[in-house]
Amino acid sequence: MLPAFALTDYKAQGKTMQRVIVDLESCRGSQSPYVMLSRATSLDGLLILRPFRRSRICCRVSDDLRVENQRLRYLDACTRLWHAPSHVTNSALLDKMEVEDCLMRRDL
Repeated sequence: MLPAFALTDYKAQGKTMQRVIVDLESCRGSQSPYVMLSRATSLDGLLILRPFRRSRICCRVSDDLRVENQRLRYLDACTRLWHAPSHVTNSALLDKMEVEDCLMRRDL
């Protein structure tokens, strides 16, 4: 018998381990499978506990995450615009309405 312990995917974030046993069938959400699988330092140290449905690891991105990604892309474009050299044209970064919006809303 070997000593062992269990972690939730949340608790395992940021950790690396030589040997990992994962139960992908118990995953909820789209981030959980990635966290569980990426804790192992090699494929040799990864054991998948039981068969799992493909739908457990291939999930549609939630609407909230989609909106947040769009917001982050917008903020990135605004930041690039604010710090762009003067010879860079605004149209290369954003359309005219977004440029005006960025310049007016520096409080994001």
